[in-house]
Amino acid sequence: MPKWEDLSQWMKVTMATVVCHEWDLLTFNINLHPDLEAKLVAKGTLDL
Repeated sequence: MPKWEDLSQWMKVTMATVVCHEWDLLTFNINLHPDLEAKLVAKGTLDL
């Protein structure tokens, strides 16, 4: 089997999709506290 670096971009995406479907892919959302969000936006480290 070829090494990961030798695979095309399409094949890498296909492999990742197969793996994600093998185990139920779980997604999640991150909710920041409003004070922390305001602080990060003010510093410029969080772009909304």
